[in-house]
Amino acid sequence: VPPVILRGAARITLQGFTEMAFEEVLDAFKDRDAILHVLFLEMAHLFRTVEKAVFLDEVWQLIGASSNEMAAEYVLEIFKIIRGYAGSAVCATQDLSDFMALKDGKYGRGIINATKTKIVLNLENDEAKKVQELLHLSDAERMEIVHFERGKGMISTNSNNLTLEFKASQLEKDLITTDRKELKELKERLARYGKQAYGRVGA
Repeated sequence: VPPVILRGAARITLQGFTEMAFEEVLDAFKDRDAILHVLFLEMAHLFRTVEKAVFLDEVWQLIGASSNEMAAEYVLEIFKIIRGYAGSAVCATQDLSDFMALKDGKYGRGIINATKTKIVLNLENDEAKKVQELLHLSDAERMEIVHFERGKGMISTNSNNLTLEFKASQLEKDLITTDRKELKELKERLARYGKQAYGRVGA
């Protein structure tokens, strides 16, 4: 796949897997729906045999109360048809209330219904009740979610729910941690080993 440069975006191709990484993408466009339109058209023109994935973090910003219906429609459309383009879509949100706010939850419910696998981490009781309703969980499963510790979560797929503990590798921890103690330790390793510090266990 030849590289294509978009404003505020870069494509990296690794062993046939196409990843589009957007930096400050909402700031690069006047309207939020514009970037989704560009992304959607870009994906539609790729060969269907090329694996691709769309990752939308804090998706409530695109389908929540402060968004607009055009942007929300684009997001929902991606989740509905991306499998037909040899692709997958992943979204994450920490604000379930806003996720379900636009048009009485039309877009939030639509995404959940179009998504095969859902991962639920620790939630407050009120939020857990909303998830219970959406995923048809039992009271016991809801209480599990409320009491999840860090690193634990529930995977819901094909109406099966499984509680798991997620174990990150040292490299994954180094790349995504926001823990002050871990960041301090990483800084010390970087000072000693340079870029080879990533994924290295211990000093």
